[in-house]
Amino acid sequence: MLQSLNNMDKVFRQSRILTIVCVIGMVVVSLTSVSYVYSAQRQQSQIVYALIGENAVSLSAINVLENRPVEANNHVELFHRRLFGLDPDREVIDRNLNAALSMADNSVQTLVDAYDEDGYYRGLISSNMSQSITADSIYVDMATEPYYFRYTGELTITRPSSIATRSLISEGYFRNVQRSQLNPHGFLIEGYRVLANEDLRVEKRYN
Repeated sequence: MLQSLNNMDKVFRQSRILTIVCVIGMVVVSLTSVSYVYSAQRQQSQIVYALIGENAVSLSAINVLENRPVEANNHVELFHRRLFGLDPDREVIDRNLNAALSMADNSVQTLVDAYDEDGYYRGLISSNMSQSITADSIYVDMATEPYYFRYTGELTITRPSSIATRSLISEGYFRNVQRSQLNPHGFLIEGYRVLANEDLRVEKRYN
């Protein structure tokens, strides 16, 4: 009888140890699963999907944030190329101006309307003039939104008989908006104004 009780006590202790081990194992597995799920969700939240053509491409949100100053510089440069890169073709002019206007607020619309009223775009077409712009320097301050920028570049106007070079200095602000096909960087330029647009030199094309 005593031997039987001892055996039962031994079995009970073994069962209790096994139960404790199982409980501890389940706790460890549960904690590991929770940690894995949390980590996966955190990584997923740091992924941005960009639509390129018909394909969705994932981008790290951390990399996107780190790359914003570079995108800001590219946005300002692209905006000026669209606004001032013109050829003597009404379709080209309208396409480039509409693309530039999609990246900016009414301050740019006001500037374009003023040029149009002065007959500037009609003059490009009637005189067969092409216009391009090259950036010398772009300064952006992304400390506080809306962000400030200052653009310095050279405007080249190609006429049938000459090439004129003008300096262009402009400034404005920009803020974050949703990306689109015409606004790939997701910035909107505000309060844009041209500070200087002066002749530098004129060269004859043919002797």
